[in-house]
Amino acid sequence: MEISEVDDVYKSISAAKRLVVLIPDSELDETILGRQVWNLALPGQKSVVLLSAAQNLDEELRAIHRLTQIVAVANDPRFHIESIVRFQSGWIRAIKSIYKPGDLILCFESHKIPFRIFWHQSIQSFIEDHLKIPVYTFPKTIEPALIITGHRITVRESKGI
Repeated sequence: MEISEVDDVYKSISAAKRLVVLIPDSELDETILGRQVWNLALPGQKSVVLLSAAQNLDEELRAIHRLTQIVAVANDPRFHIESIVRFQSGWIRAIKSIYKPGDLILCFESHKIPFRIFWHQSIQSFIEDHLKIPVYTFPKTIEPALIITGHRITVRESKGI
């Protein structure tokens, strides 16, 4: 990620009232993600919503487990964090059900959804096309990781998610 992109993300996060982080049904390191959420929310004491969409009971149980782990790591009395699983709901319906003006949507660069029969589309472009709201991405591996210290973003290497 270029320094100008880091600045753009930081400005967007600073202006946001609430961070909505889309959590896919895929492998990731909940501890690293929890720390990342904490780093993004703490400076402005932003409210955070961790959102998952589940199509079946297995996905719902995995999502609840994953979100519980992320909240346990990111939890801090200086900001509000909540997790939501929308059962039998696609991403558009799930986002519409919680979205408020001033929210900033964050998703993983590698988060793809089925598109037509054999293709996949990034969740970022899918949401931007259907809801006409900006969506910011960070790579699934979160490399380089954005670490906000005070009001300054520094870039460091990470083992990834």
